[in-house]
Amino acid sequence: MLDHAFTFVDTVIFWVGEKNWRSQGAMTKIGGVRRDGLLTRELSGATPHVIFEIRKEAYRQAGRALVA
Repeated sequence: MLDHAFTFVDTVIFWVGEKNWRSQGAMTKIGGVRRDGLLTRELSGATPHVIFEIRKEAYRQAGRALVA
């Protein structure tokens, strides 16, 4: 999924539940950086989310190969 996204953009954003430690760890492992603050989405209720951004270069440096 990220390989495909990075053919069009340089940064991908993920919304991860505030208490979803497993997904937060996975985001960090593949080069994601947590942004400051918490956000909520009206459609999914009042559950707070953290935002992770993954940049193409960080994804490569984390050992992920982009498909050409």
